[in-house]
Amino acid sequence: MTNQKFNGPIGQVAGGNINNYGAIPYDSLSTEELYSRRSQYRTLLRQARKRLFINIQLAYLATTTLGFFGYIFYSLKTGQLFEQVNQIPPWFFMVYAIIGIATPMLLVVKKKQKEASIIGDCKAHLQTIDIALNRRSSL
Repeated sequence: MTNQKFNGPIGQVAGGNINNYGAIPYDSLSTEELYSRRSQYRTLLRQARKRLFINIQLAYLATTTLGFFGYIFYSLKTGQLFEQVNQIPPWFFMVYAIIGIATPMLLVVKKKQKEASIIGDCKAHLQTIDIALNRRSSL
């Protein structure tokens, strides 16, 4: 370090804040607080997974899909698949498929994306907490 030569004015080295991204943010917490946060994140993770599979959009998608396949099965059994059934034109069932199946499918995908981000965030926090707890146990 004594052999350094500076050929100009010495200013701030970094253009902005120096962030230590390798540091674990949970190192300053006590072990009891880490276990408490760990249980909180596990509860959040469990709730997010539950909301992912038990929601009104998925129930609506399941009932409309089952109804549509039930109609197709009934129509194939009776031989009236492309015929007018009980004053209902055949094109009505295609509209039903688009509105009754495609729309809730889009809602389910939107819900899945929202819950997936929450699940990923909880998993990342749990992993960081586990690393902090492992570091303490090895000291």
